[in-house]
Amino acid sequence: MKEYEDYHSSRLKYTLLYLLIIIIASFSFLYRDNRYFLYTGLPLIFLLLLIIEIKVHSNHLIIKDQELINQSGILSKKRIVINYSNITNLTINQSFIQRIFGIGDLHVYAGRDVRETVIKNFSNINKIHDSIVKKIRVPQNIKG
Repeated sequence: MKEYEDYHSSRLKYTLLYLLIIIIASFSFLYRDNRYFLYTGLPLIFLLLLIIEIKVHSNHLIIKDQELINQSGILSKKRIVINYSNITNLTINQSFIQRIFGIGDLHVYAGRDVRETVIKNFSNINKIHDSIVKKIRVPQNIKG
């Protein structure tokens, strides 16, 4: 059984890249007789899709029993580990469009007005917030 929750950033963050893929695919389809678009368009589409997937999976949020881990990066990694006893405040920031799609940013504060980390553009941000709040409220010395 999994002892932690693992989240990745939202693909909606890369809407412009998806739009670019649609434009390239449209040109490739419209000018399918021209081999230039066929030989450059299709590999470019696959390359952009690969970049999106790598970027989505390079941002992790891991919610464990005792700590919260925010890990990001592709080649060089940045890892922030926060013990729940240090968290003083959680704030969700969402624009109108983000609220429609259920994505947003979660600011984690440790200490007095000291922002420890920002979890940006994650789906189900309210579920993540509620999960962290439950972990904070459970006494840390009790094991279930």
